[in-house]
Amino acid sequence: SGAELLGVLVVADRASREYTHPDIAALGTLAAHAVVAVLNAQAFAQTRAALAQAEQSNAQLQLHTAALELAAEAHERLTRLVARGATLVDVCRTVSSLLAATVVLLDEADSVICAAQAERSGNDSTQDIGLAAILPALPLHAALDNSRVSGHSVVVTGVKLNSAHRVGQIAAIVGGNRLLGGLLVLSPVPLTDVARRTLERSALVIAVMLLAQGRLPDDLAGRPQALLLDLLNPLRVGSAQLAHEAAAHGFAQYGLPVLGLVRATNASGGASLATLIRSLRDRLDARRSLVDELDGSIVLISCGDPPSLLRQSIEQALDDAKRIVVTGLISTPCPSLADLPAALASLQRGMVLLQGLGARAGIRLEAELAPYLAAFSVEGASDGAVLKSFIDAKVGPLLLHDSTRTANLAPSLLTYLDLGYNARAAAQKLGVHVNTVNNRLAAAAALIGPWDAPGRGFELHMALRLAAVRDFKPTAE
Repeated sequence: SGAELLGVLVVADRASREYTHPDIAALGTLAAHAVVAVLNAQAFAQTRAALAQAEQSNAQLQLHTAALELAAEAHERLTRLVARGATLVDVCRTVSSLLAATVVLLDEADSVICAAQAERSGNDSTQDIGLAAILPALPLHAALDNSRVSGHSVVVTGVKLNSAHRVGQIAAIVGGNRLLGGLLVLSPVPLTDVARRTLERSALVIAVMLLAQGRLPDDLAGRPQALLLDLLNPLRVGSAQLAHEAAAHGFAQYGLPVLGLVRATNASGGASLATLIRSLRDRLDARRSLVDELDGSIVLISCGDPPSLLRQSIEQALDDAKRIVVTGLISTPCPSLADLPAALASLQRGMVLLQGLGARAGIRLEAELAPYLAAFSVEGASDGAVLKSFIDAKVGPLLLHDSTRTANLAPSLLTYLDLGYNARAAAQKLGVHVNTVNNRLAAAAALIGPWDAPGRGFELHMALRLAAVRDFKPTAE
């Protein structure tokens, strides 16, 4: 075609012959027709490709238009809900309808506030939808942290609802700089970009509703958390303004303050700290207590309650946070609010000591550690190897003997030393005959040498008490 070569037309014969001018003219005519056919075919192919591209563009335009319409509908319906004062349940049902998926609203402790399922009507519950069995196993808190940091919803893996796999997507609900909860969607298929934006917009709407209902984070609602942090700040000791704020709160009028420090020791602890904080706030009298999170730990101040009662409250609150394992210390009553920073520093040293001991989880009283905090407060002295070496050197054979038998030699010797070398009193506390105590003391002496030798009593007493703290065997109140 012109100067372009489109192909070659070949004519062959079985016998040798010469082609005449009419033959050559006929071949030229056939070649011209072939060029026209090829060009027509190419033009048809180009037209068909252009038509397919136009159809694809039209389909994408229709999808984009539908997405815009869905986004507009979602925005309109959510705005209408907020304007007429709808409930959180109404929002969940609306989002469930928009996304054709199960929607779950969670609080900051991963507990369900409400839930909705697209194909259901009436009241939805976690039991009816089947959420109660799956939510505890999902990595919700980690996903919420990621969503909070990124500002977008994130995928939740490992979701299986009513024996069917679901795609989980969760968006953090944030007020100020505090996590208020999360909006979880369980869909049969992955969410589209528009659906994800709808989820994130819905989380913003719920955040506004929660704030409007008064569920303000502490740093927005007022002074409770700020007061707690200020009371523990050594730089604020003696501040007239802090004294005025503490007096305005009024909790110090109930008695001497006691400080508690609680840290999670298991991997999923972060998910349940908020639950534990909430449970503590429910159990403690808000008029004379403050509870909040500080640097990944729970700190609490309670005025007028003895340390043993505060320990009991924490242990009861732990029943509401099944997935959390904690180690904690309760201070002795502080002479005044100004002594709280020093009490916090002492509790932190105590936690280092417990960590060095490899102590079991549990809530302990600082009074149980007081003598040993003084002895092991120098740098490096609370190292686990140092403490273990000290315990093993003094009472190692005794502990090894008790670990393989039921002789209870170490507890008997510790009780005897606790009660001022009084065998009869030790027997009464242990609930055994005094001869049994004497026999156990003699057996202990055979294992570790004379325990009543000059200068040995204090060392043995300290080693036995540290071993008891490590294995969490608190003294009776």
